[in-house]
Amino acid sequence: MDLSPLARMLIILGVLLVLLGVVILVNSAIGPAGRLIGTIPPQKGKLMNVAIIGCGNISQSHIAGWQRVDGARITVLCDPVLASAREKQQKYGLQDARITTDLAETLQSDAEAVSVCAPTALHAEVTLKALRAGKHVLCEKPMAMNAAEARRMVEAARASGKVLLIDHRYLYDPLIQAVLQNLDKLGKVFWFRIRSGHALPLGPGICKTGCLLDMGYHPLYTALEIMGPAVRVSAFRKQLVRPECSDDNGLVVLEHAAGMSILESSFSTPGPMGCNRPVEVYGSEGVIIANWFPRAYAHLFIKDQKTELPIQGTGWNIGLVQHFATCIRGDAAPISGPEKGLATMELQDRVAAAAQ
Repeated sequence: MDLSPLARMLIILGVLLVLLGVVILVNSAIGPAGRLIGTIPPQKGKLMNVAIIGCGNISQSHIAGWQRVDGARITVLCDPVLASAREKQQKYGLQDARITTDLAETLQSDAEAVSVCAPTALHAEVTLKALRAGKHVLCEKPMAMNAAEARRMVEAARASGKVLLIDHRYLYDPLIQAVLQNLDKLGKVFWFRIRSGHALPLGPGICKTGCLLDMGYHPLYTALEIMGPAVRVSAFRKQLVRPECSDDNGLVVLEHAAGMSILESSFSTPGPMGCNRPVEVYGSEGVIIANWFPRAYAHLFIKDQKTELPIQGTGWNIGLVQHFATCIRGDAAPISGPEKGLATMELQDRVAAAAQ
């Protein structure tokens, strides 16, 4: 069929407009570093009101994460030290958020979800109250002080029908995701090693909790994810450099059915990120060597061939909070739900007993 010049021009113009729309749509989903940020659209125009419980340092990661979720609105900042709540209100432009020292008032608010950023010793108490008040809960790590507390949290989540997500942040970190996505290339995985350390200022709550539980929690759930359940545990905890801490260095050796895990944690290694945060996975057919320092990288070695694995995505906090919002909206099952948190705390209890 012959088309007139005008008709051909109109067709071409239509195609160009479609292509322009696609470019605009893609660009709207790209973060400042050129990576897909995966922002979550509002659910049929409904806003998700959120409360932050505990406004210490870690709350900043949660607040920044919530500010990247479309349709989410932080409406309450709760902390027993009013100045901490006010400081976060000003820093993050949350002038419309109510600040309070009253947990009961917070749980009676219209917040649909809460981020529990209180000290570890309060995680179970605050989470239980929030679930019983009908709130979805994102709980900071470690899940609790021990497995008995974690078990009560699991039971409360089941009874409430609400989402309980535990901050297993490494599982949302692009570097660890790159490792997990390539495990099948390694053949039989038989050895895992990871180190987490820093020498940052610590509050009295974390000093009392100690490094083996607070910092050592990350390697534990990561080892469970990569190597499976532990059949034998050896552990050591030491106060070597920082007298304000109950312990500032920890070492855990896990025996699994398929191999071994070496897990190191420290509160006394100076420099950015402790100057070294290696992740090593060894298999019968290949090896992955990764590190967050001096920049995030992951190298896959198959025989003599080295491949740099792409590390794509957002910061762990954005991935974590966005996943939580997706779970609340019913579009995903929790990656680090209460059962995985409980499994980690049960292993943590075994670690604590071995380190005595």
